[in-house]
Amino acid sequence: MELKGNLDNVGVSIITPPGVTSLILREGYDAGCRHFYLQPGTYDADTEDTISSLVDANFVKGCVLVDLGFSDS
Repeated sequence: MELKGNLDNVGVSIITPPGVTSLILREGYDAGCRHFYLQPGTYDADTEDTISSLVDANFVKGCVLVDLGFSDS
């Protein structure tokens, strides 16, 4: 993945299986992204290890729709 420009204010919403999540976190981090939003089911113990190694990044775990108050009723 090749991204150009300042990515300080870019957020990455992740909806992949845990086995793919760590790869996306590392690639995004290496590209300059520092904000990651992990949906339920996207992380496991291995992903937590990756998160711990990315010291200056921000991580939000939870469902974006629930956090924003979305309701289908």
